[in-house]
Amino acid sequence: MKQKLAKSVKNLIKPCYEAIKKLAGKWQWLSKRNMWRRAEVK
Repeated sequence: MKQKLAKSVKNLIKPCYEAIKKLAGKWQWLSKRNMWRRAEVK
């Protein structure tokens, strides 16, 4: 029973985790791009 519960919890968490990872990647990419923009302006 415990195993089944752990599995369903994992299945619930995984999509959230993937979404967060995607968001974090996008955020890093955006901040890098902004840093390049500032460097170009100077």
